[in-house]
Amino acid sequence: MGLGLSAATVIIFSAIVIISADFINTYDNVSRETRDAIDQRDELAYDRAGSSIAITDTNVTGGALWMNVTNDGSSLLSVRDCDVLVNGTLMSGSIRWNRTGVAGHPGSDLWGPSETAHFAIDGVSAPARIKIVTANGVSDTSVVV
Repeated sequence: MGLGLSAATVIIFSAIVIISADFINTYDNVSRETRDAIDQRDELAYDRAGSSIAITDTNVTGGALWMNVTNDGSSLLSVRDCDVLVNGTLMSGSIRWNRTGVAGHPGSDLWGPSETAHFAIDGVSAPARIKIVTANGVSDTSVVV
């Protein structure tokens, strides 16, 4: 009975060690992913706190919406990462990218503080409710009559 009891004890102890090692590895992975998610959330909140935009001018000419939007915040934004909604419909496929950009920086996608971006969107008729949303979720709304 001494040898059988010793063998059973070794098997049970080995199983406990293996299960504990697996648990620690899983816990470490979950903790790392949680920390990364919290860091990303905090970074987005920081960017959002420093962002502000304002639609300064809109008009509809020839079936196209022409819109000027000013970056009133302190964050650097990207024009191509903005979404434009007209009457609740996402208009990403209708944006004329060859006519959309930052004033004074032709061909640039970067939209700095106090700079104005021009947007041209096809297929819009007045009256229309327009909303522009930046990549970090900051938005502004206007109505074209």
